[in-house]
Amino acid sequence: MFFPEKDTAGNRIDYEAAVSGGLQLVPSGFAREALADDYRAMLGDGMLPDDSEPFEALIERCADVEARANELEADDV
Repeated sequence: MFFPEKDTAGNRIDYEAAVSGGLQLVPSGFAREALADDYRAMLGDGMLPDDSEPFEALIERCADVEARANELEADDV
């Protein structure tokens, strides 16, 4: 059971799409820039370990998970 949530544009999040080949973990545009800024700030404030991976490496790993999850669904169709 999922509770209705909204994205930054105010649209309801489609959880069915997230498990049907439409999972999006990696933000783009302004959202990605804001997340990168926040990540840098957390590193600078000591909220994350000093040996934390760079933001772009983290995003690449998320993109890989996103692609593999969406690929699995495509294979099932």
